[in-house]
Amino acid sequence: MTRWNPLTETVCHILGKKCGSSCAPCGQSHDRYRDLLQRDPDAIHPLTSLCNLAAGGNLANGPERLALVAGKGTVLIESNGDARPIVTEEPLWHYVGYLLVRAFRATI
Repeated sequence: MTRWNPLTETVCHILGKKCGSSCAPCGQSHDRYRDLLQRDPDAIHPLTSLCNLAAGGNLANGPERLALVAGKGTVLIESNGDARPIVTEEPLWHYVGYLLVRAFRATI
């Protein structure tokens, strides 16, 4: 059994995201994080540190926390004329969720 490495797994997760993601309310997108990691793979260290702070409940209630959990609504018009609403989440919050699920998947 191989040991789970959160840094390697998170890098692979981010690099595996499709290109062309829309920007979240903060202006960031998976594309920007992917570009950052392709240019500087060591950037994963501060990124996962921030995710760990959020996962540990170390974000104070206030505008910063609200901005992290916010989403941006978008309506996609389908070929039959129906509308499909989607929400673009903040990439950092997505990574926090990914790390938590991977870390605790055996007990969930």
